[in-house]
Formats: sequence, structure tokens, C-alpha cells
Amino acid sequence: MDVQIPTEFEYMKKRWQCKMVQEIIRKKLNVSCSADMVRSVMHRIRFSYRKSRSAPHKSASEEQKGFKERTGALPARLALLGYVIMSLDEASCMVGGWNGYGWLPVGGRETLPISWSKKAVRLIVVLGDGWFHIGIVDSTNSDTLKAFLDKVMESVSDEAKMAVVMDNVSYHDSQKMGDYESGLKGRLVRIFTLKYTPQLNPLEMLWRDLKHALAGGYFESIDELKAAITDIVNAGELDIPKLMNYMLPDGAKPARIPARYGT
Repeated sequence: MDVQIPTEFEYMKKRWQCKMVQEIIRKKLNVSCSADMVRSVMHRIRFSYRKSRSAPHKSASEEQKGFKERTGALPARLALLGYVIMSLDEASCMVGGWNGYGWLPVGGRETLPISWSKKAVRLIVVLGDGWFHIGIVDSTNSDTLKAFLDKVMESVSDEAKMAVVMDNVSYHDSQKMGDYESGLKGRLVRIFTLKYTPQLNPLEMLWRDLKHALAGGYFESIDELKAAITDIVNAGELDIPKLMNYMLPDGAKPARIPARYGT
């Protein structure tokens, strides 16, 4: 049988799963087959079993288009005024085993210990045009965010003006952050994305690459995981999303491009 996409058989999903193929074979040929047989057939017709990757930022939904048309006009104007445009986000990496897909010899097996630890490494990142600055912090709150932005500002320039796009987490929009922005007297402008729209965040691509780089490793302690993340960043294993193509309306250019920084 010719294998087509599942939607042509009135399935909602766009990729095949074993049960779906078994059902089609049973309906079309009146033959029952095992999951192993299905996998063998799919390999013969050059299908591979893998996870879907996150959609690139250029193919994001209508929310991104609306953001670029409305809120995106503000970063464009600020860029012309000399502001360094950047996107900010936080993430946590849990201590323990990091599983993920990878090639093994046929018949080979790999196991990772299960960790019930709730310890995690917390990260804050800003992404600019061709660069990023990542920090490992003990907690994520207004105080650590202010300290992190101080370091970023020092790294970029003593007189840097920054426009930072961030989501609506409570401590991003806290009174402390409002006072911090006011105290900088125009050197910092916060721009908030729409609520519940992670697809508007180009740093999701950076987090995805970091998780791929950690996959297959087991980290017994916070220090081990911190060291692994630092090595990954310093080795240049993370692809840098193209923030300007994602964040600004077409034709808008950044005022200047600072150097790339790691942890």
C-alpha cells in the first residue's frame, strides 16, 4: 500500500503511529500485524521514528505576525534611537538523567538511572542579534533579574541603552522592576509579549538545543549540571536564533551588535 499522510485517512495527526498503521492494514488488507512488523515496513519505505522539532520562528502563528505589526513597531523605533534590542527568558534544568533520542547499534540498549531529585539549575538568558548572555542564578525573582540585567548592561557598554522583550511573569512586571527601570532614566525599556504565547519567544529554540546537548547525560548534583551547561555554552554548541528576523518588522536593523557572551 502507498503510505500517505494520516490526514488523507481522516486522522487528526500529521505523522503515523504504529496503531494507526495497524488499523489501516487491517481495514485495507484484512490482515493483523505486530508493531515490530509495522516498524520494519516503515523503515523499508524510508520512514524514520523521531520526535517532531519545534517550528522555526518564521513559521509561527498569527500571534507573531500581530506582535510584529503592533508591538514590533516599538523595538524598531528604539533600535533607530540606539537601543540594543534583546529578548529575555528563564528556564530550569533538573538534576538527574536527561533522556533523548540518539543512534545506537542495532540491538543495543542504553539505560539511565532514574532521579527523584527536585533540585534544579535556574538560568536567565538575554538574546541579541547574533549573541546571547546566559547566567546561572540561585532563584528567579525581581532581585536576581535586576542583578543579571546590570551585568548585561556592563558587558554591552557602560552607556548602553537596552530594550528588553520579555513575557508577563509576575516579577518581570513587579513594582521593583518598575522602580529599577525608572531609576535607569531611559537606559532600559521593557516590552511585554502577549500572555500565554511561548511561540513568540525565540529563546525556546535555545532551550531546545540545550536540552538536546544534555540528552544522554546523568548529573548527580547541582555542581555537575552547572559545569555541563557551562561547557556546552563555552564550546559553542548552541545555535543562536536570529532575533532581528523574528522580533522586528521587515527592514528594521539593530543600531549596533555587541560581542557574544556566555556564562
